[in-house]
Amino acid sequence: CVLPKLLGPYHSVVLYTGEQIRKRIGHFYSGGARKACPSTNAHYFVDVRDAALSFVLAAEKEEAAGERLVIAADKFCNKQIVEIIADEFPYMRDRLPTGEALKNGDFPAEGIPEIDNRRSVEVLGMTYRSLRESVVDNINRLQSKNRFGISSAQPRGWSPKQSSHKPGIWPPQRPSPPRPVESPTLALALEKLGR
Repeated sequence: CVLPKLLGPYHSVVLYTGEQIRKRIGHFYSGGARKACPSTNAHYFVDVRDAALSFVLAAEKEEAAGERLVIAADKFCNKQIVEIIADEFPYMRDRLPTGEALKNGDFPAEGIPEIDNRRSVEVLGMTYRSLRESVVDNINRLQSKNRFGISSAQPRGWSPKQSSHKPGIWPPQRPSPPRPVESPTLALALEKLGR
């Protein structure tokens, strides 16, 4: 399986450190990119949960043997991540880049190469999470763990009437439940985890 940039809620605290968090959603969450949105060095993503599932399915399905499968949900750029965070978590807008500061995080003017993930859908039966779902679940995970020592509390005086914030996102939620998949290996792993 060939993977692009991984997004979504990570299980291990170790994955929240160093370079990985600086370049991913946590950089926006912490306010570290407020003055300048970083460029997007890989313009395709897959949710970490879908990536994990793809490896399990590839190991189980005989028709996947010897196949080179592209595991990618869609194109993305850091500007889109910022827009999703601003839309879903309006109380975080003061941490996010705006206007000219977003320019560097947009798609390049010359475009990006196309990739084809159809074989992963055909052979493995993959259905991919959207960028919005990956970003929202990642922010909710960061808030539930209170990473970076940043309060996830809504600012004083904030109310749902002041924004387009969707009910149910606040307080931070657990990431989306696993999708039902017919996989003996995955079923055994979930059983052992007590899920």
